[in-house]
Amino acid sequence: MAVGNGFQLPITSIGSATFTDLNTHNTFSLHHLLHVPTISKNLLSVSRFARDNHVFFEFHAYVCLVKRQGTNKILLHGKLKDGLYMFPNLVQTAPYSAYNTALTTGSSAYHLWHSRFGHAQPRVIHQIMKMCNIPLTAKHEFCESCVVGMSHQLPFKASQTIYSKPLQLVFIDIWGPSATPSTNGAPYYISFMDAYTRYVWFYLIHAKSQALAVFKSFKIYVEKQTGFPLLSIQTDNAKKFICFKSFLLSNGISHRLNCPHTHE
Repeated sequence: MAVGNGFQLPITSIGSATFTDLNTHNTFSLHHLLHVPTISKNLLSVSRFARDNHVFFEFHAYVCLVKRQGTNKILLHGKLKDGLYMFPNLVQTAPYSAYNTALTTGSSAYHLWHSRFGHAQPRVIHQIMKMCNIPLTAKHEFCESCVVGMSHQLPFKASQTIYSKPLQLVFIDIWGPSATPSTNGAPYYISFMDAYTRYVWFYLIHAKSQALAVFKSFKIYVEKQTGFPLLSIQTDNAKKFICFKSFLLSNGISHRLNCPHTHE
């Protein structure tokens, strides 16, 4: 728990309690109470108190009124003292119940602390808990927020395009150079994947300049084997595919390009 000067005070447990005003005998409940043994005064959260008891606060120059929502009935009357509004007649009438003390060692508590500390690494969370003398033995579990936060882009939507025949579209890519060449000494390969069958062909090449010659051989081979004409190809916008232009135009093959920085 952080106080006004930025100093951190350890929280030993979290619970609930019931309070009663001695004058009006109105009873109030507070949940998610923080037990902070080293704090010098009992502090009341206005938003928490209003939410737990369906009331609202009305602040004046020297008094503070707590009223029932809907009826505006005054339930509590506070007075200003040393710059703070005090409720001198509000006393605790039911013992403090640490309803989630057991959670401080369970997986639910770990997820709670993980969220409170800005989704910190497990090592950091356990180190903080150790410094604050709060036992925490649970291990890190899958956190969807962490995964979303670390992602660099939104997922791609599923394509609605349907292909009904082979070679309507073929994806082409060149990979390399490899740190370890193939057995024939080729550090590159060029791949062809058919959009309809998802069948893939690999050709080992020694230089990127061989791409067009390999493509011409590939076109003849797959058209003979399948009986279908190659209609279109899709590549990235790399310079190695510029030399395909005249051949594609003369054979009536359309050339589609990926959007920049979308290797998927």
